[in-house]
Amino acid sequence: VKYVNKKNQRRLWDTQKNIEAVEKWALKKEELEKKIRKNK
Repeated sequence: VKYVNKKNQRRLWDTQKNIEAVEKWALKKEELEKKIRKNK
């Protein structure tokens, strides 16, 4: 049971990291788009 639990925890942790990465990327993209709009 412990082994399965660890596997599930790791999957949750990976998902969490992926969500964080996507959020950071989305924020950077928004900032870039704002800069581009200002420059035009």
